[in-house]
Amino acid sequence: MHEMGLAQGIFSTVVDMAGERPVTRIVVRVGQDQRIASDSLEFSFQLLAEGTPCEGAALQCIVVPGVNVLIAEVELGGEPPPVLRRPGAEVV
Repeated sequence: MHEMGLAQGIFSTVVDMAGERPVTRIVVRVGQDQRIASDSLEFSFQLLAEGTPCEGAALQCIVVPGVNVLIAEVELGGEPPPVLRRPGAEVV
């Protein structure tokens, strides 16, 4: 399943960015040429996230032209919730 591989890349990159801090939301820009099913990607991500600081985090996919998959934002738990932005954090 193509989506599981992308979910693994997203998960690894988010964990690298957030460390042990709880993650509540992730915004991913997905190139339309990837031809992914957003619900399958989110399902795969949730499977990987079980028992980690990413468990329960909302995964928002924004379809853009091209083939790249980029993490645009990672929102952490807290009040107010800090948002990590790493433009061009490509998922490999």
